Amino acid sequence: MATNPYRYLEYYLYNDKGWEMAPIGVSEYTLASGVQQNAPVVVTSSGAETTSISDPWAQISGSGKYDKTGFGHFATLGDNSYDTSRDEFTLHPDSSGKLLFNKTLTENVFIEYEAGASGNYILDSLDFNPVRGMTGGGFLHVSEITDPTSLFLTTSQSTLMANGFQKATITAKLFDVDYDRVPDKSIVFEMQSVNDYSTMGQLYAHDGTVRQSDASGIPIAITETTDGNGEAHVKYLAWEEKTGVQDIKAYYLDASGVYDVVQIAQFYWGEGPFTLDISLLDTLDYLT
Repeated sequence: MATNPYRYLEYYLYNDKGWEMAPIGVSEYTLASGVQQNAPVVVTSSGAETTSISDPWAQISGSGKYDKTGFGHFATLGDNSYDTSRDEFTLHPDSSGKLLFNKTLTENVFIEYEAGASGNYILDSLDFNPVRGMTGGGFLHVSEITDPTSLFLTTSQSTLMANGFQKATITAKLFDVDYDRVPDKSIVFEMQSVNDYSTMGQLYAHDGTVRQSDASGIPIAITETTDGNGEAHVKYLAWEEKTGVQDIKAYYLDASGVYDVVQIAQFYWGEGPFTLDISLLDTLDYLT
């Protein structure tokens, strides 16, 4: 069995980036927006910002970066006084957004932080679909998959010759409210009755199981599970000499209101003896 070649741990994303400047001469500074203790906060000295003052992006390493420590854990000297040779800051634990420095600032510093609500996502897969990828702002867009809200059904063949051999692949795609595909959900593929409550073909399972059969034991409903791409598949076989339109429905097992239907038209060419209108010869004459 193939294994996932990627391993994803926890990614912390900026929801709404904010920045402020703490001026020279202060030892503490309160941000305009409160942040949680585990929120990303970066402090950079004014002489080491990576772009202009009007659009500062704090640097995360090297000279000019202030180190973040846990509350009450500034580096100390032998007499338990703070080691002011270090550039350190910490967040006050009341989540007010108050920054405490290990010394009175002798320079202006820029503070970059998440100004919106804090949050995180645990990832086990990524969708690199460029239609939904939102990387224009420099950050990867990740959304949390929720319960299915829509299903789209397609068929590889909308018309089949009813010769008992031709098949079509029926594919169901399951989406949540954000149009993220939803994996590991049960989908029921179901033949719909036509005319005299009979059907014109039968279904074949892909990886699933037969859910319902007709009186002759022919599968007419199959349950499949969506894969990592939110898709489930079955095969449909058109029976010989059965002409007309066969409806096939697929629905989400836990919410039958999430469904879609496709139609497959079936045709059959019949042959028989003929007599030409302008000739006395019949079919047997042409065969001899």
